[in-house]
Amino acid sequence: CGSVSTTDSIWVYSLAHCDSMNMGNSVPTLIDAAGILKIFPDPAVSKIKIELSEQVQCGAVMITDLTGRRCYIQTMQHFSDHEIDISKLPAGMYFLSVEANGSIYRKRFEKI
Repeated sequence: CGSVSTTDSIWVYSLAHCDSMNMGNSVPTLIDAAGILKIFPDPAVSKIKIELSEQVQCGAVMITDLTGRRCYIQTMQHFSDHEIDISKLPAGMYFLSVEANGSIYRKRFEKI
C-alpha cells in the first residue's frame, strides 16, 4: 500500500492509492522526504514550531511517544507556521506526524 521513505528521521507514507479497509501487503517505494517537515527547536522545553514545505490546506497533526501512545492530536487548516505547546509532556523522545495531501509526514523530536 502506498510508499514509504526514511531520511534523517523523516518518514513519508503516501496513502493516495490505499483502500482504508484493505491496506494490502505491497512493498513500499522510497521517496526523498528531506526538508519537507521541520520541527524546532529540537530539543524543546515547552513549545515546538512546525514548518511544512508543501502547500497544505487542511490536515491533522499527531504526537506519539516511543510506545505509540497518542499524546496530542489536532486538525489544522494551515501548516505554514504552527506552534504546539508540549510543556505538559514528560521529557523524552516523541514522533510528530502530519497527515495532509494524501501523505503522512513523520519526524522525531526530543522534549527536555
